[in-house]
Amino acid sequence: MVLAMVMVVSSANAYTLLVPRILYGLGRDGLFFRWSAHVNRGGTPDWAMIVTIVVSIGLTLSGSFDTVFLLMGAMTLFTMVVTDLAYFVLRYREPELARPFRAKGHPFFPILLVLIDGALFIAILWADPFGGMAMMAMLATALPISAIIHWIRRKQRVSVAEQRL
Repeated sequence: MVLAMVMVVSSANAYTLLVPRILYGLGRDGLFFRWSAHVNRGGTPDWAMIVTIVVSIGLTLSGSFDTVFLLMGAMTLFTMVVTDLAYFVLRYREPELARPFRAKGHPFFPILLVLIDGALFIAILWADPFGGMAMMAMLATALPISAIIHWIRRKQRVSVAEQRL
């Protein structure tokens, strides 16, 4: 029980510090809303921190510890599976790209990683169907936001290109 409490506190601390920085980086690079890249005088991404806190409070009020724990695990594994697959997409789309780091055992170990992460993801969804539905709802919310951001970026690039002409 004590070990579980230590893990929860350390995980909450890590997410509280990590997620606002991710949102900040996405906003700075134009992959999320620009306001998420705003920092206060101390250098803290304040708006990203507020969003993180609001979502965290929502997750806290959403149900039991088990549900939130499984939901966060499923979201983490989903991200890992997408990242694992991105490895293959990048290799396919840009085969001549300089790669300062090599994947040992390519393609066997990266494929094994996709299979392991995918199996763990499916196991978590199987263990908690409600969490799986909640995760799908979050993805269904995130995908249109992503599409809007990409549409805005594309529109801005076209506007800049037209100004140059």
